Formats: sequence, structure tokens, C-alpha cells
Amino acid sequence: MAQSRGKAKSSKGKRAPARRAEMPKSPPFVPGKAQEPQTMATQQPASAKRGRKPVPQDETPADRFVRMAKQRVPRALKAVLAVGNLSGRGYQYSPEQAAKIERDLLTAVGEVKASLARAPRAKTASEYEI
Repeated sequence: MAQSRGKAKSSKGKRAPARRAEMPKSPPFVPGKAQEPQTMATQQPASAKRGRKPVPQDETPADRFVRMAKQRVPRALKAVLAVGNLSGRGYQYSPEQAAKIERDLLTAVGEVKASLARAPRAKTASEYEI
């Protein structure tokens, strides 16, 4: 019975080559013929490229406030509730650490309340309309 003396080849630790996105093929170069500039097939705003809804062009500041509040407030509430999860059995903390977290959260909420309570900025002379 014959035995091989070399190392056995293993695929362990080897990666498959990464797949690349198909790029549109450009026309072949022809000497003496003017080449057209390459452009994207569809021009979209940056927000649409990332899967976001486009912002309405006629959006008022009040509409923008509502739209942004609907996005940010649930995210902030979720983050605060996640901090509350630190009180679970898998964590250990001192009363001083808990008091600091509570103090910092209450300070942040106080700052938000103060900024929302401020009166809207008065129009300047250049923005005055009759």
C-alpha cells in the first residue's frame, strides 16, 4: 500500500472569492471616434440611494418638525429603555453609578424641555413680510 509523504491539502481557512456587482460594459474604444461621457443610468438623490423616502420639496418647518420627531423620539425612547435593561441580573453596579446615570438622563431631558419651551426665533428685518 502506497502512502503519500506530502501534506494533505485542506480547504480549511480558505475563503471563496468575493462576488462583485456586475458593472455595465462600456463600448469598445474606437480611435478617431469621440467618446460620450459615462453617466449613471438613473440619477437619484442621495437619500433615495440609501433607501430613504425623498423629502418633499414644499415641506414647511412645522411639517419637518413632525417628520423628524416621528423618527427621533421613538429611537430616543428605545435607547433610554435599553439603559434600563442594565438593571438586569447579568450586570453589577454601585448605587453611585446608578445615581450618575439617572442624573445624566434627567439633565438631558431637562435640556430638551428647555429648548422646546423657548419661543420661536423672531423674524429679522430682512425676513419681515406684510
